[in-house]
Amino acid sequence: MNATWWHTIARVSAPYERGGLFVLNELIHESSHVVNITAIRNRPAFVDWPSDLFAEAFADVPSWSTYEPVWQRRYLSHEAPEQLSLRALYSVVVLDVDWSLFELRMLHAP
Repeated sequence: MNATWWHTIARVSAPYERGGLFVLNELIHESSHVVNITAIRNRPAFVDWPSDLFAEAFADVPSWSTYEPVWQRRYLSHEAPEQLSLRALYSVVVLDVDWSLFELRMLHAP
């Protein structure tokens, strides 16, 4: 894999002093981008980032699993309370919606 992609993952997760579901979500989300891009079989000159909508959706699906108590129990050996997990998941969803609205506003009036 290209070292640049691993640098991106390290940069996203490195600034956090403490772990948590949000940090884990970010790490898995960015790792999913790596998997998506490395799955493109093309000459380097023609490798391009896929559409933004597909790329973000592809990365969100596995990362949202981090908020599922069953997933947490399987991969982390313990789980956060369900209410806390759902609150964390919904805050990430609202953050994505807010970011999308901001981008639409910037496209309309840069």
